[in-house]
Amino acid sequence: MLDDLSTSGGLLGDDATAPDDQGALRFRRVRDLGGVINVTFRFLSETWRELGMGLLVIVGPVAVLAALASVVLQNQMLGTMAGLGQVDPNDPFALFGQFFTPAYFAVLLFGFLAPLLVTAVTLAYVRLYRAGEAGAITPGFLWAETRTTLGPVLTTTLALVGLGILSIVVALIPCLGLLAGFAFWIYLVPIVSLLYVVRTLEGDGLAEGVRRVRSLIEGRWAPSFGTVFVAGVIVFIIAMVFSIPSSMVSFGWTMNTLSGEPPGSGTRVLMAVGAVLGTFVYATYVIPVLAAAFLYGSLAERAESTELHAAVEAIGLTPRPEDTVMDPPLRAQPDDDASLSSWRPSSDDAPPSSSSGFRGGGFDEDGDEPGRPG
Repeated sequence: MLDDLSTSGGLLGDDATAPDDQGALRFRRVRDLGGVINVTFRFLSETWRELGMGLLVIVGPVAVLAALASVVLQNQMLGTMAGLGQVDPNDPFALFGQFFTPAYFAVLLFGFLAPLLVTAVTLAYVRLYRAGEAGAITPGFLWAETRTTLGPVLTTTLALVGLGILSIVVALIPCLGLLAGFAFWIYLVPIVSLLYVVRTLEGDGLAEGVRRVRSLIEGRWAPSFGTVFVAGVIVFIIAMVFSIPSSMVSFGWTMNTLSGEPPGSGTRVLMAVGAVLGTFVYATYVIPVLAAAFLYGSLAERAESTELHAAVEAIGLTPRPEDTVMDPPLRAQPDDDASLSSWRPSSDDAPPSSSSGFRGGGFDEDGDEPGRPG
């Protein structure tokens, strides 16, 4: 694997690295789609204990609360579906109150906070890892760094929520509204993924971060989209595996509702198991976040070549300032200045003038060709 090597193939030592990329696995490497995905899972295989402990301590309590709220909500919905025949049809708010309970809003709240914290914690760990702190990152140390990344992650998410509401309004426009909104969000997929990374790792503002991302993906939108899409597909597949118990609960719930039988204890057990396994789905969000971080490093390195510059400096080949400035063009010097040499030949060395007539001999003063009698 070449990811551990410096730009010069490992011959320059550890000094040939960018000052903000001191981890064992370099983020600033030009990689293709397969390279980004491979190094993402390699990073996880080498840091899962340290990063996993931080996620467990920081995100774990929120994920547990989300699971408990989900169990309570599903129990309430099972009871609601079993007792739909007792709801007053003349009361429009009766059914509304049956579904939109405090447990429902708790699920929304914790379901919003958990992915937010996973993103902030993962990017905080990336910042510490790039600073060379791997192996000494305790949960407390990681939480202190997470507090600095939580602000950019939160404001970016809120901006996207506002943009989503606006796109819903646009989608209501007849004919092209829905198609335009869909195309717009497809275009935003790599920009949104990279925006979190740029804002947390580089400290850019929202508008500045958008300009930075757009400049990096210019001419590279399709590979960037492909990388984010593949990472999303991997997360989707893993989430589907964890959602098997919940799917079984939904199937059993549907059968019981159609038959009029109340949900049994087996259904409730599967429901609890599904809620617990659902907490592990939050951990899979680390994959697209890390893939976006490595993708950003690849795009930045492709545009700026910081590793190459660091390698040149490491072997003492830093160009001198006078060597990097182009010399001005030569100019003719005055003929009467004896102290300066002129680029023009002296009169003694100058060839005979052939200005009169054609090239190759010309004409003499009488207008005849030389060597021919007049």
